[in-house]
Amino acid sequence: SRPKEDVDSLKTPHVALAARALAAAPKRRFRLGEFVPMVLGKGLRGAAQRDVALDPADALRTDAAVDLRLYRDKKLLPELERLFAPFLERADVRALLREPPRVVADGRLGSADAAALLGFAAPA
Repeated sequence: SRPKEDVDSLKTPHVALAARALAAAPKRRFRLGEFVPMVLGKGLRGAAQRDVALDPADALRTDAAVDLRLYRDKKLLPELERLFAPFLERADVRALLREPPRVVADGRLGSADAAALLGFAAPA
């Protein structure tokens, strides 16, 4: 088992999440290059992403707050702007891309459909 300082010094959220998974289940093994699914939870302002990385199934099971605004602003919008670039002169397209997100204020990811898809009961 790694000392806590080693886990805390890991740079990427995926590696930090894998290290926490190994600490919780020492017999778990990861292969080099294995995809580690994760979502970023809402943390304290300025928190490092490695500190707020969550397993998606755990986030659904525990109804954890996920930083949906980060995904919208940093992941989704840049790609939509690239795809819609030829149409950005249209006011309706610009309005669509600039409209504030219609997500629950607390950023909850949970839904019965997503929980069923992952094979466990939705939070009550």
